[in-house]
Amino acid sequence: MEDFPEEVPLTIPPSLKSHLEDDCFWILRRNKLIRLPRKPTVETILRDFYLHCSANATEETNLPLLAEVLDGIKIYFDFMLADHLLFAQEKSQYKQAVEEKREQKLGVKRKQSETESRPQSNGAVVNSLPQQGNLENTTDSSKMEVDSRQASWDSSPPDSQLLMPSGIYGAEHLLRLFVRMPLFLSRAQLPAGHVQTLHHYFKELLEYLCSRRQELFLEECYEDTMATNAENEMGTNYM
Repeated sequence: MEDFPEEVPLTIPPSLKSHLEDDCFWILRRNKLIRLPRKPTVETILRDFYLHCSANATEETNLPLLAEVLDGIKIYFDFMLADHLLFAQEKSQYKQAVEEKREQKLGVKRKQSETESRPQSNGAVVNSLPQQGNLENTTDSSKMEVDSRQASWDSSPPDSQLLMPSGIYGAEHLLRLFVRMPLFLSRAQLPAGHVQTLHHYFKELLEYLCSRRQELFLEECYEDTMATNAENEMGTNYM
């Protein structure tokens, strides 16, 4: 029977820690918010990381396992952001950027379904995917190209991503997730071997963020807000 770890620390590189400090400073001390939607989004960053790993794959690279890990990261981000990854000042912005737009889009879709006798939304998605017969007639290199370009770990249609935080928020909030990840994993009660495997991929992703930090973490992405001094309380402690 495998042991279940209490909490395995995840080391954040010093250069990324400085961005966490800057993030706190701009939001808590200067009453600024990150402009949304952020570009590139979390979903895009994760896909880019997958493509990076695929392009530099070796015999030891396990792309299917990497795909599962990235899918898990995106799911965690989408479900944890609202309650665990936002400062108090960001709650109202989240409601406007995510919840209200989600309600509007779902409302439009409901109206469309009421006026259409036979909705064809699922068929459009299926028809856009390569069919099995077509793949059987392609070369191995073509199959690899299809896999890498479509980032097979993410099978969600682009429109659905706009309704999720991973399609709106960017590197700053993704980095906050990794600060909280050891706690989240300990609550998930995963076997020790699974946690070690996850930490391996987490460290690789953090190194990838480091390599792109000058383009991902930008001071100009913060904009002024009308937050009052009474709102200057941190909803979550990341440091």
